[in-house]
Amino acid sequence: MNELRHVQLLRSEVPRTLDMAAAENRLRTELAEAQNAVGSKTGWDRTGPRRGRARQIRWTLVPAGFGATVLAAALVTGPWTGESSAEAEALMARAARTALHTPVSLPRGDQYVYQQSVEKLRPGGRPYLRYRSEWLSVDGSKPGLIREKNVVAAGTTAPAAEQMRPDGEQVLRACGPAPLLERPYIDVLPSKTAEVLALLDERAGDGSRGERLWNAAADVTAAVMAPAARAAFYRALAEIPDVGVAEDAVDASGRPGVALTRTSDGIQEQLLFDRSTYAFLGERTLDREGSEISSTAVIKTSVVDDAPTPRTGGVQGSC
Repeated sequence: MNELRHVQLLRSEVPRTLDMAAAENRLRTELAEAQNAVGSKTGWDRTGPRRGRARQIRWTLVPAGFGATVLAAALVTGPWTGESSAEAEALMARAARTALHTPVSLPRGDQYVYQQSVEKLRPGGRPYLRYRSEWLSVDGSKPGLIREKNVVAAGTTAPAAEQMRPDGEQVLRACGPAPLLERPYIDVLPSKTAEVLALLDERAGDGSRGERLWNAAADVTAAVMAPAARAAFYRALAEIPDVGVAEDAVDASGRPGVALTRTSDGIQEQLLFDRSTYAFLGERTLDREGSEISSTAVIKTSVVDDAPTPRTGGVQGSC
């Protein structure tokens, strides 16, 4: 089947009566409302930047079967046409080769993985930054700690207080060793790509296979991995259905990079990587016109011996 015929078939699957603009407006409104909501009495989000709030809710907003239709329309008329799995395979093959020869500090079980990140949010069209520092026990034998603080740039209007999660900290319980893909340090993954994908599929939620694999992979991309594990993970990313490449991407801190992308329901999600080292930079979500909805950036990752002493009044969290 030639490309023209393939496009014609995709177009035929899109109902002529489908109001794409209205559907997208509803989706964006629901995304904004969910992002602006506190979500709980404390407002804490244990998952942090690695599991963007938009990703957590989007798959429940659209009726079954609608996602494939909108994706077909995006392939025909959207701004991201021309992406191919071949580009993704080439990108992640280079990334895997580089990762395999990039030294990584190997933590002991009694140490912590420390990570500092920033998330750019736009509730009500008013942007602000949410800085996050977390200390996660490598073997789960000690409590972890998360600290978050909101920053509004000078000269900009701050969102309403109820539209921002509160500053503060959360103490995580010591729950022992976590499943492989939920650990802050991943020392080994299967060497076969299919086996890595099977692991990702096991921890995924609802949706198509591509959606499940993408969401599960995005949740763990920021984790510290041994070189061989990182290489295996990168090779698996290229095998996720419907992934593409965006050459010009920028994370929440302003760093340029190259992105592995996946578009669903007219919304594109990006995993950003450094152009030379292929280190993971962060995530970004774009609307149908290519405007940014939200973004994150991993600023620093290191191995430390201890976590800070929790402050008085912190929230007691789960694992």
